[in-house]
Amino acid sequence: MKISKRIKNCSTAVVLILLSIAGYLYCKANTLAYEGEIGSMYMPKLLFVCLLVLSVLKPIYSLKDDPTPIEVKIDKKKMLTGMGTIILIGLYCVLFKTLGFVIVTFLYLVGQMALFCPGRKRWGLVVLIALLATAATYLIFAVAFSLMLPLGPLKNILIW
Repeated sequence: MKISKRIKNCSTAVVLILLSIAGYLYCKANTLAYEGEIGSMYMPKLLFVCLLVLSVLKPIYSLKDDPTPIEVKIDKKKMLTGMGTIILIGLYCVLFKTLGFVIVTFLYLVGQMALFCPGRKRWGLVVLIALLATAATYLIFAVAFSLMLPLGPLKNILIW
């Protein structure tokens, strides 16, 4: 397939703009009423705004790219990894309130590490990294910043 680098970058930017708008609107709609403006959805909304800004800038910078079409080889591994990441983020958003921050974050990290490290995995190490990262993130946001994170089934177990 032949496509110019300029067209490739612009089409990627359009997809990212749409995803960032959809993600921001989802986070805005699912902000818990008692949290106020800065709550569990503050950081995801901020990241979607940053993604939107960078995505809007991408076509501007791609104007200097060569408009000549070149043969493009599609890397199926990278394509599947990218699609898997988008699916994992979507599942994370959908399951966030139901299963809570701790469970969903742990599952997301395990899934993401499985995607980025194909082949034989040391599952013990993957689980350990996901547990430590989830615990650290929970402690930072829930304890240090006093953010109300949805805990799902763990709400009676986690006392912070």
